[in-house]
Amino acid sequence: MPVWLEHVPITGPKPDDEALRCECCSVPRAKVSEVISNSRLEFKPASLFVEDFINMVFSCPNCGDTMIVRPDVPESILKSTAGPGLQSEVVVSKYEDHMPLHRQEQRFARLGVHIPRSTMCGWLGALVVMVRPLYDYMKDLLLLSLIIASDDTPVKVQDRKHPKNIKQGNFWIFRGDDAHPVNLFAYTAGRARAGPKTFLAGWRGYLQGDCFSGNLALCTETGAVHVACWAHARRYFIKALPNNKSACEEMLQMLQELFKIESDARQLELSANDAKLMREQEAVPLLAKIKSWLDQQHLVALPNSSFGKAIKYCLNNWKELNNYLLHGELRIDNNLAEQEMKRVAISRKNWLFLGSDNGGEQAEVLMSLMSTCKRHNVEPWSYLLDVIKRLTKNPNTNLEELLPYNWKPKADSPNELPRRPSLPLLAAAN
Repeated sequence: MPVWLEHVPITGPKPDDEALRCECCSVPRAKVSEVISNSRLEFKPASLFVEDFINMVFSCPNCGDTMIVRPDVPESILKSTAGPGLQSEVVVSKYEDHMPLHRQEQRFARLGVHIPRSTMCGWLGALVVMVRPLYDYMKDLLLLSLIIASDDTPVKVQDRKHPKNIKQGNFWIFRGDDAHPVNLFAYTAGRARAGPKTFLAGWRGYLQGDCFSGNLALCTETGAVHVACWAHARRYFIKALPNNKSACEEMLQMLQELFKIESDARQLELSANDAKLMREQEAVPLLAKIKSWLDQQHLVALPNSSFGKAIKYCLNNWKELNNYLLHGELRIDNNLAEQEMKRVAISRKNWLFLGSDNGGEQAEVLMSLMSTCKRHNVEPWSYLLDVIKRLTKNPNTNLEELLPYNWKPKADSPNELPRRPSLPLLAAAN
C-alpha cells in the first residue's frame, strides 16, 4: 500500500476481563503485539470548507480609539468567493481531467455548494491574467530551442456570425527540446499558416511536424529545416494494407527495422553525436533500400489507390523524411507532440465547442502549464496552488523559479492548505 497515504487503524472491540482470563491458569492475558492482517484502500469525497476573514478590533477603554487588525492573506481575486486551492481544482479538473465546467457545477452541487459555471469562467479568466507572464516567459524559452516539434487539431468555436453559429478554430502544440523542456499550446481562429508563423516569428531551427503545407511554407520563409514524421508515412501503408497486403507488409518490415535503430539508440542512452553516427552507419543504407523500393513500386501502383497515395507521400516528402539524420537529437517521428493533441481531443468530446476565441486564448495558457507539468511529472494541483500564492503575494516573483521543471514547493506553514504528495507511479504511466 502507498506509504504516502493516511493509514487509519481498524481494530476489534477490546474483550472484557472475563474473556481475557487464561483458561488454564486464570491469569488475565496482556496485549503483547499488533499484527496487520489486511490492508485496503478506502475513499471519501473531496470536501469544501469556508475561510472566514476575521478583522480583530481593539478599542481604548478611556477614549474609545480603535485599531483594526486585518488578516494578512493575499487574495488572488479581490473579494472573490474562491480561494487558490479551489481555483487550482477547477483548472486541473478542466484541463488535466477533461471535466467541463457544467459537470464541475454538478459535482460541487453534490457537495452541497452551488457554483455557477459562469462564476468559474470568471475565476479562470482572472487566473489567466495572473499567469500569462509565466506563459510568455515559457514562450521566450521555447524560441531558444534548436528543435521544436509541432502539431495541430481543429476545434469548434461558437460564433453568432457564422452558419449554425459555429466556426472552426485551431489549437497548436509547440514542444521545446530537452534544453528548453516546455510544452506550449497556441490558439488561432483558423488553420492558416499565419498562426504558427506569428508564434514562431524570428525562430530558426529544426521544425518537426507533418507535411502540412503551412509547415513547409513556414520553413521556406523563415529558413527553418522541416523534419517530417516517419510515423505518418507508416500510417499510409497500414491504411493500404487490406488492398495490397504483400507489398505493404514488405514496406512495414523495412520501417520496423528503421524504428528499431532508434529504439536501440535510446536504450543505449547514446549521446547526440553517437546517435547521429549510428544512423549514418545503419539507417542510411536502409533508407537507400527503401527509396529504391519506392521507385520500383511507383511504376506499377495505381496513383489514386491507397497504396499509390502512400508511395506518393513518401516520394514527395523524401528530403524532409530524411532530415532527421541531420542531428542526433532529432526524432524519427513526431509522436511526442501528437500525444499532446489528445489533451485537446479528449476535452473536445466533453465540452464540444469553445464559447469564443477569447476562451481559446485562455485555454492555451492553462493547457500549457498542465502539459509541461505532466512532461516533468509534477503534480499539477500543488504546483498551481503554489504559483497562485507566490504571484499573488509578489507579482514580480522570479519566473525562472516557477517553471514546472525548476519548481520546488516551499515548506508548509500551519496556515497553508495540505499539499498532494508527488506520485512516483506517474512516471511509469507516462
